[in-house]
Amino acid sequence: MIWIKEIFNKIFPSKDDQMKYHVDRIFDKFDSNDNLNFSRALDFTLRWEGSYNKYSWDSETKYGITKASYPNLDIKNLTLQQAKDIYRKDYWNASGCDKLQWPLCLVVFDCSVNAGVKQSLKLLKRAQIDKDLAIYSDNVINERVKFYEGLKKSKNPDVRLRAQKSFSGWMNRVNDLRKTIK
Repeated sequence: MIWIKEIFNKIFPSKDDQMKYHVDRIFDKFDSNDNLNFSRALDFTLRWEGSYNKYSWDSETKYGITKASYPNLDIKNLTLQQAKDIYRKDYWNASGCDKLQWPLCLVVFDCSVNAGVKQSLKLLKRAQIDKDLAIYSDNVINERVKFYEGLKKSKNPDVRLRAQKSFSGWMNRVNDLRKTIK
């Protein structure tokens, strides 16, 4: 797995010691905080993902885990513990959140769940770095909003329709995320 810090060092190579300090600070690993941060982030995300649903424009979902992403999983009978295990492995660890400090780990994790790990990492790279993690986290959220707005204008009618139906919920979630990181 390519660690996010390594990606940043490739994207933003710097001989500036102050910049290196800030990048190191953003990506310091605090093992003792990893479980706490994961639990806090998961609590936030599960507030928005909820229980079992089957939407006409989307696939079957429970706790935010979709049949489209996990076709061999019995979504209707998915347990909360199974969902937590999936979130830990396929979203939290896969997006490098175990290496990020709070609140940036929350922002990246929630975006990974809602838009996918690859998209989340793209938005993280696009966001303007700031030594203040709350500001940097907000910059990532701003990129997420731009991504959602782009989906509403998609040339693909299916993507556009789903985005139009989901947009107000996405914005409510983003606004709640902004309040949570403040």
